[in-house]
Amino acid sequence: AAYIYYAAAFPQWHIDLLVAMRSAYDQCGGSFPDDLAKRVREVPSVAAMWKKAMPVFGMVKEELPVRGVEAMELAMPYDEKAVLEENKAFICQQLGLSQVAIFLASDASSPDPDGKKELAMPGRPSATFYVLPEQAGGTAA
Repeated sequence: AAYIYYAAAFPQWHIDLLVAMRSAYDQCGGSFPDDLAKRVREVPSVAAMWKKAMPVFGMVKEELPVRGVEAMELAMPYDEKAVLEENKAFICQQLGLSQVAIFLASDASSPDPDGKKELAMPGRPSATFYVLPEQAGGTAA
């Protein structure tokens, strides 16, 4: 079984990073300046989260040639929860799972036994896999 977490919005530091990258891209006529890393690190929220921001920074730079400016969009162009819900049976089949539960990552009441909720980003859900008690081979009390 699995818990799948989706994120409805990016955290503020991530939004600030994307905005700074897009601004630099636009100012340079559709390309990134050589000092892009320096520019985005000048944004306080990005600087404070630089360890988390670095992989996103690299990913956006890699995806730009493939996806264009869409790589710097602040929201997904589709309803991620609806897509996950519509594909539950497919996910179960492909991963060999008996069931899947889908949760909003920012929902404090959703289960998170492995601390995976915080890894979810719009367009990039995260998951925790677990064994149901009846599949573990144990006996019920």
